[in-house]
Amino acid sequence: MATPQDNHFVKWLATKLSLVGYEVWTDVTELQGGDVFWGDIEAVIRNRAAKVIFVHSEFAKAKTGTRKEVYLALKVGEKLGQKRFVIPLRIDDSAFDDTFIELVDIQAIDCRSDWLSGLNSLLTLLQRDGIRRDASIGADRFADLVGKAISPHFSLSNASETLVSAGLR
Repeated sequence: MATPQDNHFVKWLATKLSLVGYEVWTDVTELQGGDVFWGDIEAVIRNRAAKVIFVHSEFAKAKTGTRKEVYLALKVGEKLGQKRFVIPLRIDDSAFDDTFIELVDIQAIDCRSDWLSGLNSLLTLLQRDGIRRDASIGADRFADLVGKAISPHFSLSNASETLVSAGLR
């Protein structure tokens, strides 16, 4: 769940989750002109979602549509008996206590300073909760790369080095 102003983050996140092997549905990537979007969004939350990711930003609280989606997702999570059905992601410096009251006591994943770290935290949570994914070789390789990018086994230094090159014609 997100606002149109946050579509750049939603597209980035959806691409990364898909690369790791998760089936992802977003209004940005799935809805087309003429679609009855509230019905589609409700059907996905009620019938297809394993988790609902809420993108918290300065724009989110002002939108009544996102509040409806959050409320519905929390109720569906309750009905399913899932404690972590809704996962808030913070992507900007807006105050989290300025979010919907329904989300105030739910721990958010912090993506504010580093989207990749937030993605790694989200992947860890999805794996811990046993969310099914296509664990193809490509998906596993990408998941490994994300983990290594967060804590690389090398360090960068500010030192000069010699470059040896040859030109061929």
